[in-house]
Amino acid sequence: MLQPNGENKSSSSEAAIVQFGLNQSQGNVVASCISAAEHSSSSVRLVWGPPGTGKTKTTSVILYFLLKMSKEPRVLVCAPTNTAIGQLTRHLISLLEQSSEAKSIQDVLLLGNEKRLKLKEDKDLSKVYLKYRVERQKDDEEKKNQSCRCINDKERKNS
Repeated sequence: MLQPNGENKSSSSEAAIVQFGLNQSQGNVVASCISAAEHSSSSVRLVWGPPGTGKTKTTSVILYFLLKMSKEPRVLVCAPTNTAIGQLTRHLISLLEQSSEAKSIQDVLLLGNEKRLKLKEDKDLSKVYLKYRVERQKDDEEKKNQSCRCINDKERKNS
C-alpha cells in the first residue's frame, strides 16, 4: 500500500505502480505530487500530455491519495472540457468506492455544465454534482422533519 507519509520517492512510486497499475513515469508523477503536498501547504502541479498517456488515471490516483492523507482536503481540479472532468471524476469515484481505507465520495464535489456532463444519464457523476447533492440534502432534511412531526403527533395522541 502506498503510504504518503515517510516513504522515499522511489519506494512511493514503486508502490503506486504496483497498487494501481501505473507505469514508471506515472508512478513518479504520483510520488512527486504526494511529496509536494506533504512538504507544502500550497503547491501547484500540472499533469499534461498527449491523448492516451494516462493523465486521467494518474491524476485520479493523486487525488485519491490527497483525499486519503488530509483531514480537510482542499484541491481544485480543472480540465479543458466537461468530458475530461467527467472522466476524471468517474475514475476517482471508482477508486474511492473500491477502497475500504479512503474517505467517502462525500469529500468530492463536482461543478460544471449539467447538460454537457450528461448528469441525467450518469449516476456516478450525479452523486457528487453540487446541485444534486443540495437537492438530496434538502430531501433528507424534509424526511427527517416529517418523521419528527409524526413522532410528535403520536406522542400527543398518546398523552
